[in-house]
Formats: sequence, C-alpha cells, structure tokens
Amino acid sequence: MNIWALSFIYILIFLVLDNGKYSETLEKSIKLLDYVQMNSRKVLEKNEIIAIISGHIGNSYLEIGNYIFALKAHQTDLDISKEM
Repeated sequence: MNIWALSFIYILIFLVLDNGKYSETLEKSIKLLDYVQMNSRKVLEKNEIIAIISGHIGNSYLEIGNYIFALKAHQTDLDISKEM
C-alpha cells in the first residue's frame, strides 16, 4: 500500500471521527494500524503514519470514555513524534 492509499484511508477515518462515530472510527483505525505494522516494508513513512493513527485511536477512546486506553494511544503518538 502506498502513501496515497494510506492518506485516503486516513481522510476517511477523520471524516468518520468528525461525524461522531467514535466506535466505528476506533475499529477502522485499529485495523489500519495493524495493517501498517504488519506490512512495514510496503509502507513509506511508517512511524509518522503510526503516530497519526495512534492519535486518532486515542481521540476515539477519549470520546467513548475509555481514558486508560486513550492515554496509552496518545503516549504512543507522543513517543514516536519525539523520535522524529
């Protein structure tokens, strides 16, 4: 999967999140994160994409009230961002 395809999926996730469908966004974001992690050789800018997806996962968990998982996801985003 190239960066354009991942960008398109990212935009779709953002639109779903923006419409308040947090559980749906969470499910799609986790699937996308799994794909990126399992296919790291095919994905350009893997760490940046993982950080972005982790941020969306954190936002989704926050909106549904799961603060522990929200914190963990946002910590992943922060850790990766510090390395870049």
